[in-house]
Formats: sequence, C-alpha cells, structure tokens
Amino acid sequence: MRLCNQPTGRASLGGSFSLLALLAVLALSGCVTRQESAASGTATEKPSACAAFAEQRKTLRYQTEYRLSAPDTASADRNFKSLPNNESVRARHYTLRFDRDRTGPCNHLTMHKELYLQRRDKSGYQFQEMREFFSGDGTLIAVKNETLANQLLATGYYVAAVPLPIPATAPAGAYRVVTKLIATNGKGRPEILASASANFQVAANARQ
Repeated sequence: MRLCNQPTGRASLGGSFSLLALLAVLALSGCVTRQESAASGTATEKPSACAAFAEQRKTLRYQTEYRLSAPDTASADRNFKSLPNNESVRARHYTLRFDRDRTGPCNHLTMHKELYLQRRDKSGYQFQEMREFFSGDGTLIAVKNETLANQLLATGYYVAAVPLPIPATAPAGAYRVVTKLIATNGKGRPEILASASANFQVAANARQ
C-alpha cells in the first residue's frame, strides 16, 4: 500500500486548494494514511476513511426491503380504524427518521422507515417510493424512484432500515429528505398515499 501524498495538481478555490477536491482525489486514488504504533514505535498503514467508505459501498444493499412486524401489526390493528368499504388501500401511518442528525463526508446514515398499510387482498396495487433530496435553502438536488416489487402484499405494519451514503464531495450544510409512498392500480393510475420527511446535517469535522 502507498502513503497519501498531496496531489501535484492544484484546484483553485479563491486562490487556495479545495479541500473537497483533495478528499475526492484521495478517495479515488485509494490512498492510505500513516499511523505510528504506540507499542512498537513503528509506522503502520491503514485505509483512509474515504477508501474504507468506498470499499463498504461495494457490499452494502441500498434498496428498501420492508419487513412485516407481527407485534406492531397486532397493535396497529387495534388502534387504527378499519379500511373503509369504499377504499382498496390506505397508508394510516408513515414515518422517516435518521439514526443521527449529524454526520460527515465518507460516511453512512441509516434511514428508518415505518409504515402501517391497509389494503384489500387481490386489489392489484403496485407500490413504489420516491425520495427527494433538498439542500438547506429548499433547492431540489436529487430524486430517486424505487419499485417495491413483491412487497407490501397484505395489510400490516412494516419497517425498513436503508443506508444513505454521504460522499466525499458532499458540501457541508443542512439537508432534507422527503419520501413519498405511491400506489398504482391496475389501470396504471398513480396515487400518493403518504409522505414523510427528515433532516440531517453534513459537517466537515463530524465524527465518523
């Protein structure tokens, strides 16, 4: 393995080297950082945070996979009204939260989603989620659509934990994520059943 030397090229940002550009170069080059062993005083090598993050991304699953919670289903069945006779599907409860509200680049947050869905059997609905990512000033910066194939097949309380990668180039600041649950009937007509949102902060010096 090789040590992280400063790149010879320079990126200009107000006359100074861009820290984000440096992080991106180090992550892409797979550099390692040098560390002195307290016990022996010898130099050891370990992967940089962004190199480790890049390796982790190769194995993580970023797709939403809802899991039916039997105890929560029993509780929700008792506490929520039944599905009206003139409706085929309804989302009674839909929430989004992060495992923490502050992180740094080259790191993952975990999105925790909970849903109590009521639907009639053989109603022919297909489901998808749309996630919208906003910067702190409300600017839409990204949209992700995800088909929930072979999921949410019956009435129940569902939970999911999905990793959200924060890349090396993510600018520091506030962000908001909005998730929308969309149902499409047999006629191909989409309907937004529910939406939820949560905020997080990216800080350059946040602990990994």
